Amino acid sequence: MPVLLAAALLVGQPAEKNSEPAYTAFPDLKPLPFPQLDRRDETFPAARDAYQKAMARLVYPEPPALPAAPTPLQKVRHEQVRAGYLFLMKAHTVLECGRVDSPFYPTYLQVATDTYRVAAELDPAPGWRVRCYEARVILMKDCERVIKARVDAEVEPPHSADQARFTRLQAEADLLKLKAEVEKAGKK
Repeated sequence: MPVLLAAALLVGQPAEKNSEPAYTAFPDLKPLPFPQLDRRDETFPAARDAYQKAMARLVYPEPPALPAAPTPLQKVRHEQVRAGYLFLMKAHTVLECGRVDSPFYPTYLQVATDTYRVAAELDPAPGWRVRCYEARVILMKDCERVIKARVDAEVEPPHSADQARFTRLQAEADLLKLKAEVEKAGKK
C-alpha cells in the first residue's frame, strides 16, 4: 500500500533533475569521452571511426579461442557472444546518433547484460571473467551517459535514465561479487 500511495503522490509532479553525479564503485572504469566532432569537417569520418574502434577494443574483449574439440554448447556460446557484440556495436552507433525511442532501451540493456555474462562463461580464468564484467560496466556507463543526455534534452522520459542507471549499478554489483569470489578463491 505505501508504494501505491507514493506513486499516487508522484503523479503530476515535475520530473526531478538530479544534478549530483551518480555513484559508482568503479570510478576508474569509464568509457572514452565522446569526441566533439563537426559532421561538416572532412576529418569527421576518420575521427568517428577511430573513436569507434578504440571503444570496441575497450568494451568488446576478443572471446578466447574454442578448444580443439569444442562441445556443441561451447560453439553455441561462442557464436552467441559474437552475435551479441555485433548487435551491441550496431545498436550503440544508433543510440549515439539519437535515432531510437524508449522501447529500444530495455532490449539493448538486456542483450548487453546477457552477452557479457555469456562471454564470462567462455573461459573459467578469473582474469578473463573480470575483464568481461569490467567491459560490461564501461559499456553501461556509456549507455547511461547517452540516455541521460537524451533525458536532459527532454526527448526521452526520465525513467529511461533511471533504468540505465539501475542496469549499470547491477553490472557494478555483479563485478563486485565476482571480485569477492576471485579474492576468496585466491586465499584458499
